[in-house]
Amino acid sequence: PTEARVLPEVPTRMIWEQTPIATEPGPTRSGSPQVRSPASTTRLAGFLVDFMIISAVGGVLWSVFAPTLFGIEVKPSPVFPSQWEELVPFMRERAPEILFFQGFRLLVEILCTGRFGATPGKFVAGMRIVRPDGGPIGYGVASLRAILRVVSEGLFYVGFVPVFFRADRRAVHDLLAGTRVVLTRVLPLRSVQPPAL
Repeated sequence: PTEARVLPEVPTRMIWEQTPIATEPGPTRSGSPQVRSPASTTRLAGFLVDFMIISAVGGVLWSVFAPTLFGIEVKPSPVFPSQWEELVPFMRERAPEILFFQGFRLLVEILCTGRFGATPGKFVAGMRIVRPDGGPIGYGVASLRAILRVVSEGLFYVGFVPVFFRADRRAVHDLLAGTRVVLTRVLPLRSVQPPAL
C-alpha cells in the first residue's frame, strides 16, 4: 500500500508579518540589533504609492456611493485655484469629497498599520511602523499616529520636516505617538562583471 504523504503546513499569516526587519551588523549598547531607518526618499516613495492607491480606490468608491448614500452629484474635479481668494470657495464646494477621502485614508491607514504594521505603500517600499523597541504598534497607537499625521499635513506638512534631518527619520507624529519607521529589507548593491571576450 502506498504511504500517504503529509503536506507541509501552509502559514496563514500575511507576508507583511513574516518580513524580517533589516538590522545593522553590530548590536546596540543594550545588546539588541540596530534597526535600519529608511532614507527620506524611501519614505516619500511610500507616501506617493499610498496616495496613488487611495486616490484611485477612493475615487471609484466616491463615484459609486456619493449619489446613492449621500445624494451628492459627482462633478468633474476642477482645476485647483491659483488665487488665494478662490481657495475658500473651492474648499467649501469640495468639502464632502475631501472629508470622504480623508476618512477613507484614515480607515485604510489604521487597519493596515494596526494589523500588519504597514500601509500598502510602505510595504512596497520595504518599510514597517513599529514601537521604539521593535514591537507591533496595535490599533490604538495606529489610530493616534494616523490622527497626528492628518494634523501634520493640515499644518502645511511641517510635521514631516524632521524626517529630512533626524538620523532615525521620525516625523513629529512618530515622536508624539511613540513609533518609528524601519526598513524590512535592504537591497544589496551587486557589481556587474563585464562579459568575457
